[in-house]
Amino acid sequence: MPTPTPKPYASWRSDPHERWVDAGNTFGIHLMRQARDQTLARIPEGTPDGVRKLIVDAVHVAIGGMMEIFDGYPPCDVDETHRMAYELRAHVRSTATGETVETFELAPDGDGLCMGLAGWWTNDFGNSGPATG
Repeated sequence: MPTPTPKPYASWRSDPHERWVDAGNTFGIHLMRQARDQTLARIPEGTPDGVRKLIVDAVHVAIGGMMEIFDGYPPCDVDETHRMAYELRAHVRSTATGETVETFELAPDGDGLCMGLAGWWTNDFGNSGPATG
């Protein structure tokens, strides 16, 4: 099942939290297209179902682990006195000018992108309404 096309920016909701959800779900669409779909498309035809399932599960775990790092779930220690914190910002840019028109901090201070991953994995991009594609 191909990943849907994102909801047009002009139709994103106006409530700040709902706009964040729309931005997060758009990130989810891009993530699934680039990470999940491209990887799973490389599984050779004729791969036994059991092996295919192991590969699919491994891809899901890998993407989930990356999302946990963005959400700040595991402590990413550098040494005894330092820890890394990673941020994920989304900048909506005009295709005409290249200028940023809106910015969202998706992680770590958003709702928690890991919550969206289960739905994204099955092409359910939830509260942003139906995607097209």
